[in-house]
Amino acid sequence: MSTPLHTSPPQLPLSCFHCNSTVQDTFWTSDNDGLGPVMGGCPSSGCPADHSPGGYELHAILATLSTGPVGFSDAVNQTNATLILRTCTGHGTLLQPSKPATAVDSTLLAAAGQERPPGHVLATYTGASVDDVWSYPVLAHQLRRAWSLRLADLWPRPTVPAVGGLRLALRFDRGARCTHDQPAGQCVTAVTATRVDDVIVVLPKTSAIELFSPTLLTVWPVCSSVAAWHGDATADGGWVLLGELAKFVSVSPVRFADVHCSPDGHLTFTVHGDADGPEQLVVTVAELGGSVHALSVTVSLAHPVRIACMAHACNASGSSDQVDGAR
Repeated sequence: MSTPLHTSPPQLPLSCFHCNSTVQDTFWTSDNDGLGPVMGGCPSSGCPADHSPGGYELHAILATLSTGPVGFSDAVNQTNATLILRTCTGHGTLLQPSKPATAVDSTLLAAAGQERPPGHVLATYTGASVDDVWSYPVLAHQLRRAWSLRLADLWPRPTVPAVGGLRLALRFDRGARCTHDQPAGQCVTAVTATRVDDVIVVLPKTSAIELFSPTLLTVWPVCSSVAAWHGDATADGGWVLLGELAKFVSVSPVRFADVHCSPDGHLTFTVHGDADGPEQLVVTVAELGGSVHALSVTVSLAHPVRIACMAHACNASGSSDQVDGAR
């Protein structure tokens, strides 16, 4: 449901209006109350098929994952503020990945026995470097049938340990809500890959009713102890930094830094704000085999927050109102 810009909260920060897209054309975030054909934004016969609820969201995600400017061109009082705020902080700083999203390798060269995507599948990553990856956002659209995403389709390609395999957590953007204290298994799906060509998830066929409806998936590495990697049944299940689930890029390097997983399986990371003043947000972490932890923190450019997750709890330092239990 769209939120009009002119009355109901949440309202857009003014800095969101300072963006003009140089990577793709501007896009609409709503149907603009049917004004397109009237004002010349669409042909008199009607607007294109991608001027639809799914299309508005798809264009917003594509612009965000491009790492370029995000430009929207709705009529006055017709912008869906809720949709735009999924691309940026509350002050308007874009939350983007570490590189532009590109077509997965299987689009050009499928492995033996693997089908090329029957549509569009793009992927990118967030992290400090190609050797320090925090998440893999994956976007699929216009899939004519379901398609199997393999570990090898992610880049930088994850390294599969010789013992125990690679543990990952997956979540579709339109999946179940992740609320504080709920079982982590109701929030994310855990998978273990033992080879680079293992299928990690099947991307669904795009609905024929809404051809431009996007499927946004995020894949996260699991922070596990060395004992868990080697199959110790008594070891903790591992931590997953889900980040800001209200955003298209939930673990953007604009917001997060210094993400570290210790040999004991302790997860630590820093949450940053921007120069436009304090901002309150919810950071979500899941403990596999345990529960979801939602932390409400207030951050600013001068006052980042450091969070440590261990021993079935997450604790923050540096903020005046951190709470392990935001709802």
